[in-house]
Amino acid sequence: MGDVYAWRSLPARHFNSLCEMRAEAAASRIYAGIHYRFTQNISVETGIKLGNEISKIKMEGGDGEYFLV
Repeated sequence: MGDVYAWRSLPARHFNSLCEMRAEAAASRIYAGIHYRFTQNISVETGIKLGNEISKIKMEGGDGEYFLV
């Protein structure tokens, strides 16, 4: 895949965890003026809850076809 940041003369980004990446992405949206901190905190909390609910969904199948159970 190569260095996707090379065109911007920036080093590749590395994170120790998805939580670390999430925190940096959330902060960048605040610094960019896209979100206020309180709305970003609510969005992160909602995303975590949604991800937890999605992870509970059971699927079965095979041959490239999967179905909700």
